Amino acid sequence: LHFTGGLLVLVPMPDFSMPFNVVALSSTAMTFFFGGFFRITAAGRVPHWVLKKEGYDKRKRGIAWVVQRLLLVGMLCGAYTLVVSSDEEITELGGSLPADAHFVVESLLSLKAQLEPIFKMFKLV
Repeated sequence: LHFTGGLLVLVPMPDFSMPFNVVALSSTAMTFFFGGFFRITAAGRVPHWVLKKEGYDKRKRGIAWVVQRLLLVGMLCGAYTLVVSSDEEITELGGSLPADAHFVVESLLSLKAQLEPIFKMFKLV
């Protein structure tokens, strides 16, 4: 009996580890699916029990939190001021800047054009 190289197909020979491989891969796939599903639906935004700090009080926030909030309020006030100012006022600002800083006025006008629809959407202007 003689076989040529192109007609010979070697199939994997079953052994006793194949059922284990199937069970391991199937349970891994199910774990990833149900773990992600559980994390999204049931877990919520509760911190893990290991990460909880004893005696943590939300009212006692650090100086970094206060600085963050002040910077956020400052940026929002600056954006509102930019939107309510006219293009002529922003262009006049360019006169008081050095000659090589003309890009600042262009950037402010571009930023104003991007912020105006957002402020109009929330009816702030």
